[in-house]
Amino acid sequence: VVGQLARLVAGEGVEHKTEDASFMVGERLRLDADVMELKQRAKDWFARVGHDTSNGWLITHPLSKLYLFQQHLAEEAAE
Repeated sequence: VVGQLARLVAGEGVEHKTEDASFMVGERLRLDADVMELKQRAKDWFARVGHDTSNGWLITHPLSKLYLFQQHLAEEAAE
């Protein structure tokens, strides 16, 4: 999970496991990113390039963990 997020933060993107395609190459993931929008983009990307053979572990699960961390930071800031 951390490895996928690190690649997204660096702008390297995440490579599809069976197709010659990458998600978010050249885009740097930021802590304030709209994770729900990114998850939809990932879903649309998989629809175009091929099924997610990782069952969500490639992109969806790492983005979900980022979302949980964003929520934690928001709760801490509200205290």
